Amino acid sequence: MAGSLLRDGGPASTTPFLTEALGVPQADAPRIRRPSPSIRVSLADGLEVTRDGARLRLTAEGITGPWERFADGVRRPTPFGHEAIVQKGAFAEQLLVVQQRQGTRTWRWRLDTDLDVSMKGGEVLFARNGADVGYRIFPVRVFDGAGRDITPAGARWSLDRSARTAVLELALDDRTLPLPYVIDPPIAFVRELGGASSKTGSSTLSFTSSLASTAGDSVFLAVASDNITGTACMTATFGGTALTSDAAVVYDLGAGSGARATLFSGHNFPAQTTGTNVTVSWFQSDCTTAASITAKAARIFEFSGLRKAGTVDQTNNASTDVG
Repeated sequence: MAGSLLRDGGPASTTPFLTEALGVPQADAPRIRRPSPSIRVSLADGLEVTRDGARLRLTAEGITGPWERFADGVRRPTPFGHEAIVQKGAFAEQLLVVQQRQGTRTWRWRLDTDLDVSMKGGEVLFARNGADVGYRIFPVRVFDGAGRDITPAGARWSLDRSARTAVLELALDDRTLPLPYVIDPPIAFVRELGGASSKTGSSTLSFTSSLASTAGDSVFLAVASDNITGTACMTATFGGTALTSDAAVVYDLGAGSGARATLFSGHNFPAQTTGTNVTVSWFQSDCTTAASITAKAARIFEFSGLRKAGTVDQTNNASTDVG
């Protein structure tokens, strides 16, 4: 019966991106999953993630009832629609699908953790003994049934600290939102893996990572450098694997002066150990002739929990499951 809500033309068939993300119904799908030796994801009652010893559990308040299991998550009906948790590799998110108009309502999620919880720039941050552990709940995002971003202007998280356990809140007026819509407070993970800078003229910048990364995560390399005359060509590798150049912003003062900022990325990236080499290279426009750059700096970051509008992230798919 619950499966029909997702697959046989029932209300949840109007959220096709979520239907695809959950995968096929699977009654024996494990509720505890281990995407890597350092990560444990539990779907037993709400979403709980433990990574490198840091535990965070996200539970929507006022929702009860049995879950239906799927290959890549769980789902259960609610008075307003349904609740779903999607887990793919190191990526996991809890979603509320609203199919009945709620008007003005404050949605609440318990944040069960022994970590210190704070907010900055619209994000929820988590720390232990003053040190950031990497968990993030990114700023509010609301999607329509097709996965398009329809977040209302001014929508933001707040924290209720009146009880021992912090509660994440979202005050939302849905009178102008299309039905169904999806509220998405994903648990993401962000941390810096290392970096370097140099003011010595050369065509490369190399350094080694100070932390290991997890298989299936995304990596981003941010590079800032002097500009060069003409069209620059840059390459970057992490552990010998090429990164993709995504964007460049150039402040060009002419004749090779000015500055350049470039972003590289790699997705579903293989695991890398501490001490893995990162190399950035600069070339002339022919991408063969080395270009000497004086001032240059780079930082590399690891991300999980990234989500693109219109799709639940399916890049992180390496997983070991436990019943």
